[in-house]
Amino acid sequence: DGGSRAEICRVLGGPAVGDIRSRCLRLSDDATVEHRAVNALLAHRLPARDSLQAKEEWYAIVEGDHPLWSEISDPYKNTIRAFLVHFQANILRQATLKFDFANGSIGNYFFAGAR
Repeated sequence: DGGSRAEICRVLGGPAVGDIRSRCLRLSDDATVEHRAVNALLAHRLPARDSLQAKEEWYAIVEGDHPLWSEISDPYKNTIRAFLVHFQANILRQATLKFDFANGSIGNYFFAGAR
């Protein structure tokens, strides 16, 4: 919906992850506060109109400092962050292409980091 799938494919290539993310979020458990927090994190989109603000928010998320992490336990947080860090490392390896985080889906970044 927001174009992060297209941006991921443009910079990193590979299959689209947005459909996988949306299906997994629909099937996920929301019985606990932590499960709802993980769902909220993976459903979160970065600001659409300001690429710099989106990039700054992305860094807060990938570094583990964003308020979205507040209800997520360290084991869950560290596991999710590992995939986000892997995604970030892949972005940085693409030195010739600049990645635009505007309107990016954290869930799409997570699944792109997991592939």
